[in-house]
Amino acid sequence: MSNPIGKSVYTREGIETLRNATTENRQIRPVKFRVSKDDVEIYNGVPSSEFKNYWYEGRIAGYRKIDKDRAEIILEIPPDKATHDAATFALLDESNTILMLAKPPFPFPPLMRQRLLVQIVWQNLEQVVDFKYLPSEDFNRAVIDWSIAQQVAEFVRTELATGIVDTRYSYKDPLKPIEENNIASVGDWTVIGLHNHGNYYNMPGLGQFRVNANGFLLTTRHNDYRCYKKSSGKEVVENSPPQSPNLSLDGMKDLFSRYSNGSLREDEKHLFRWDLAYLELFFAELDSPTDLIEDTFKSFRHLVPTLPANEIFKQSNWERLTGLKSRFENRPYFCLYNSETGKYIVSLYRILTHPIEGWEGKRWDEIVEPYEDYEIEDIPFTAARKRFKLRSDIDLETLINQIPGLDGEGAEITAVETPDKATITGRNLAYYFRHYNVPVDAVNQTHYVVGWSDPTLIVALTQSSEVYGGVSYLIPLELLLRTPLETWNPYGLVEVETISGKGTEDDPYSGVRKNSYWFLTPVEFFTSRSASTVADTRNTAWVKDPNGIPRLVHGSGVWIAKEIKDLGWMRFRYPIFWDAHEMGKLGYFLQIQTRRLALSMLSQAANNFELGGV
Repeated sequence: MSNPIGKSVYTREGIETLRNATTENRQIRPVKFRVSKDDVEIYNGVPSSEFKNYWYEGRIAGYRKIDKDRAEIILEIPPDKATHDAATFALLDESNTILMLAKPPFPFPPLMRQRLLVQIVWQNLEQVVDFKYLPSEDFNRAVIDWSIAQQVAEFVRTELATGIVDTRYSYKDPLKPIEENNIASVGDWTVIGLHNHGNYYNMPGLGQFRVNANGFLLTTRHNDYRCYKKSSGKEVVENSPPQSPNLSLDGMKDLFSRYSNGSLREDEKHLFRWDLAYLELFFAELDSPTDLIEDTFKSFRHLVPTLPANEIFKQSNWERLTGLKSRFENRPYFCLYNSETGKYIVSLYRILTHPIEGWEGKRWDEIVEPYEDYEIEDIPFTAARKRFKLRSDIDLETLINQIPGLDGEGAEITAVETPDKATITGRNLAYYFRHYNVPVDAVNQTHYVVGWSDPTLIVALTQSSEVYGGVSYLIPLELLLRTPLETWNPYGLVEVETISGKGTEDDPYSGVRKNSYWFLTPVEFFTSRSASTVADTRNTAWVKDPNGIPRLVHGSGVWIAKEIKDLGWMRFRYPIFWDAHEMGKLGYFLQIQTRRLALSMLSQAANNFELGGV
């Protein structure tokens, strides 16, 4: 068969594959292509072995349906990848079978966008070929130009600061009293979906929420994040909890008592460590909207399968259009953008943790204090709705300068040149920062805070060619108090790969497992009270010890707050995120007006009292 711009034929293997698919009533998936500078002689039924020496492989850029028997496949090589003549193209399915060979009327020269349209013709084509994993021509029209994205971001920057915009569980009803509906980031039962997974090892639970990072909006998926931290380069490693000493029940209570009253020995302070959990947002550059997006951070329960970017977009877009949700809340919502390089840009995020140096053994009130702005109702210290903020004597800059950007531990960027050839200095820019130095500028200043009038923006630079713009943003989420309770195992319960039993006294679990069965803490340590939410998983279970004796034990994960028998409440998670509305210009204006109104009312009440009117 031929088309106006060249020639395309089925290979011998392609004909066989299509015939078998038709006979067996199944579908094949053409997903990628290869290109060679060899001018292969092609004819219908040519052996795929004739195609050799390919120099580029990429995913198919898209397709256009012509009728029930015909479709047009779009093959595209970005200019920066076009290093050789493109003489012969091969169309492959997901098993790397070469289905077709195609040739333009003359080879495409290097350094230009190389684009070829290949027509597939087969009876009842859509019954044989699965186009689900290819973007349609309509989808490509829907991709937003990056310049438009920047215009939208510029508008967002005028209203919102970097931080949490809202959660799925927030209902902003202006008819409700403010104490029932106080801030966008606080929902009916929790802040940013905070909940307990005490029966999971090393895995706090957060729900879905929307963030603003320097004007770019992104809605997350459900965030049952594993505690991982950065290593060298792009690698992350497990951020393991403190290893518990071999203590009895009374010994562990004594340890916690001495922690609470500030009398730990120096060699015990490492047992009470503080980690910062943070969201990191960045922009990945894709050759095609069908490039696969892998999950960017670890999670036991909410792993997003590797899918093409356009498929994730399509699934999350269904939720937005219908107003309905998926059961497991697995889809983040992001946009795809066209860049000036001819590639595609997608915003991605991950949640990681970082152990904070110098805070070992510190009590909560040495680090944070309750966040009282807008908290008109009395939210208890132990509640999942309680917010906190860093104490005013805690240096935020010192804290964030500990955290490496996308290039990982040990990376170093000491200077970067601006478009007007000035050099920005002042710190290691590969680690997160808020302040930087420039040579004396047009307004006679040398020291600046990052962002355009954004009080909460934190950035780091990267040398990775895969990250568009070479930048990432950090949003603090919560502080985690990591303690030996996460690994304390006084009954010597055995870790097993396969769990049997129902977790009851009559039928106890056969052992423990980090995924869903992490029950180690004797029930005598805690009372039955905890900071609970509707999204919590199991609290206690019966587990068989090495002698076959059933033991009733609590989950040993990272709890929000629990009450220790004879000692009182202990809180382990402290949400310290910034609310984008409060910190933004409009929120700040409303706070000022609210305070002025309150002062005016107090003044009026005082006058009435003096006049005998009250």
